[in-house]
Amino acid sequence: MFKFNEDEGWQVNADQQLITHQNGFKAEYKGNCIYGIKHFPIEATIHDIRNMVSKAEEFLSRL
Repeated sequence: MFKFNEDEGWQVNADQQLITHQNGFKAEYKGNCIYGIKHFPIEATIHDIRNMVSKAEEFLSRL
């Protein structure tokens, strides 16, 4: 399973509606919902990607 720090390393670009993580995860969002994954670490499993999406949505909901 791919490991990443869930609470640190997130960056939000509101102009482009992108959220990224320092591990290479990049996704488009609207509000606090992810609607398009642009990039993810090659070693990540589907479960890892779902977890990253969930954590990204949690992070967005706290903004």
